[in-house]
Amino acid sequence: MNPSPGYDWPWYRSEMGALAAKNEAASAVLLSLFSDYRQLTERVISRPSSYASERPQDYVASLLAVRCFRLAVGAILLSQSGYPDLAVDAARPIWEIAIRLCDLGRDPVPAALGYLLRGVWEELIVMEAELRYRSENGLDVGNLPRNIGACRAYQSSLELRARSLGHDPRVISNRYGRLNVRQVCKDLGVEKSYLVDYKFFSTHAHSLAAATDDAVKERGGRRELIFGPIADGAFESAFDTLRNLGVAMCFVAQVVDDPMIAAEAERLIGLLEKIRSSMRRGATRGTGPDEGMHPTSQKRGGR
Repeated sequence: MNPSPGYDWPWYRSEMGALAAKNEAASAVLLSLFSDYRQLTERVISRPSSYASERPQDYVASLLAVRCFRLAVGAILLSQSGYPDLAVDAARPIWEIAIRLCDLGRDPVPAALGYLLRGVWEELIVMEAELRYRSENGLDVGNLPRNIGACRAYQSSLELRARSLGHDPRVISNRYGRLNVRQVCKDLGVEKSYLVDYKFFSTHAHSLAAATDDAVKERGGRRELIFGPIADGAFESAFDTLRNLGVAMCFVAQVVDDPMIAAEAERLIGLLEKIRSSMRRGATRGTGPDEGMHPTSQKRGGR
């Protein structure tokens, strides 16, 4: 099958860049808050933290705050470049991290250590499976043996720390390492978020049928499947991403017990709401840019 002439990667990159410039100009006020989010994340990670300290939850909160920020960067870039449907894939882990932070706040020390223990255990499973395959098939094992050794040493250190604090490593790894997301949401009184937000995110993450209509247009009895960037959805997608990031940072603040981080995160969420309200009023009067509703907001009854 020969590709359509002219639609090579440079074409896509050029079109995405041009659309991003247009969308970023229309969403400039919204995106101006990005530096505030960066400063807020820096405040979190500037705190001294270590898994071996009396507060391992501060270490885990720092890791998750940076993870959320990086996910937000990718989601915003995708949405502004014409692929807001793909930005939803980044929204799911931000949401999951927020729920984990909520759960972590209820029993911080064992939850933090259990999360780390589960992570290193999962990493060992992957590396040991790869090492076994390569060894059985006479392939070069590279640095796998050394990396596995380092990972096991880290695991032993975590287990020693957990025991020194009176926690069984296996128990806390099973309890906190892999959450029953729906049960946690029930316990926290936010099951509706699981049934609506998480289910919607999962639809896209698993490429179910409901996620495939973002790139389909029906017009005049004809169906068009869209390969390239889509003009709609940039503003609402960026709004959703920054708001989710703000919510996650509120829960980070609870974990690290820092009221200033909480106050700043709440301030940013409030500003986001004001900006969106202003944009909607402008669009209604015809004096502002059409925000282009994000598919997630449309399908979940937004606007």
